[in-house]
Amino acid sequence: MTSPTLLGMPEDVMFQILSYSSFRSILNLRKTCRGFQDFLELLQPKFQIQTIRISLEYDKTVIVEVSGIPEFSENLEYEASENIFSDLKFILKNQKSIIEEMRLDFPFFEFPYLEESHFLNFLEKFSRILSEKSEKLKVEKLKLIHFQSDDVLKILPFLEPKILEKLILQVQNYEIPFNLDEISKLDQWKNLVELSIDSNFIDSKIRDINIQNFENYTLRVKTVDAEDLYFLKENLIKFKNFRYLDLECEEISDYSNLDVLLGEPYTVYDESSKNWYFESTGIYDQQWLEIMIWDQRIWVSRAYVRRG
Repeated sequence: MTSPTLLGMPEDVMFQILSYSSFRSILNLRKTCRGFQDFLELLQPKFQIQTIRISLEYDKTVIVEVSGIPEFSENLEYEASENIFSDLKFILKNQKSIIEEMRLDFPFFEFPYLEESHFLNFLEKFSRILSEKSEKLKVEKLKLIHFQSDDVLKILPFLEPKILEKLILQVQNYEIPFNLDEISKLDQWKNLVELSIDSNFIDSKIRDINIQNFENYTLRVKTVDAEDLYFLKENLIKFKNFRYLDLECEEISDYSNLDVLLGEPYTVYDESSKNWYFESTGIYDQQWLEIMIWDQRIWVSRAYVRRG
C-alpha cells in the first residue's frame, strides 16, 4: 500500500491546509519541490501585505521585512547567493490589496566595499519584476532611500498612479544633480498628494515641474525667481487642498520684481526677508495664503478663519 503524500491530497484539502499556513511557510513550501511550486502558482494565494521594506545590507545580504493582514510580521534574510528574486516575484504577483508603504533602501555608497554594480544589478531585476506584473502595483506611500533620479524611473512608472499618494526620496550622492524633468511627466507624479525630496539643489524651474497640485511638499531647488513665486501664488490660492510648502533654494533671484508681481509685502524684516498674505474664499472658511521669504528659505502655507 502506497503511503499518502501531501501533494496526493484532494485540492480542497490542500486549499484548507494552506489557508492556515503562515506567509513564511508558503514561501518555504515553494522551495521543497517542483510539485509544490506548480501548485502554488496555480493556487495564487492572495497576500494582504500592508508594509514591505527591502534593504541591501553592507555584506550583500538582502533583508525583506513584511507585515500585513491577518496580523503578521516577517523578517526574511537572503544571502547574496540565494535567489531572492523568485520569492519577490511570487510575493508581488499575488499581492492584490493596497500596500500602505513600500520602502527600498540601498545605501551602497556608505560601504566602500559594496560595489555600485551590485546595487544596479539588484535594481534592474527588481524593476523587471514590477514591469512584468499583469497590473501595476498598488502602493499608497513610496520611500526610496539612497536613490538617484534615474533609479527612481525604474520603480515609479510601475506603480498604480490612482493609488500612489506620497513619495519620499532621499538621494545617495549629493554631488550628482537630481533631475526631475522626466519624473515630473509621469502620471504617478501628477497624482501625488505629498512629496518630500532630500537631495542636492534641483536644477529645474518650479513652474516647469508640476508641483502645484500637491497638498504638502518639501524641495531644494537651485534658483527661484519672482515669476516662480507668482506662479505658486496664482495656482496654490485656487487649490483648496493645499496645506504647506517648504522650499529651500541656493539663490532667490530677481528680488526687484517681487513687489511688482506679488504686491506690497505685509511685513518687511530686511531686504531678504518678507512675507505676503493673499485672501481666497472657501465654502465654509475664509482662507489666507501666506508666502514668506527668509534668506534662502521660502514657506508657503494656508491659514483658515472659521466663519461665524
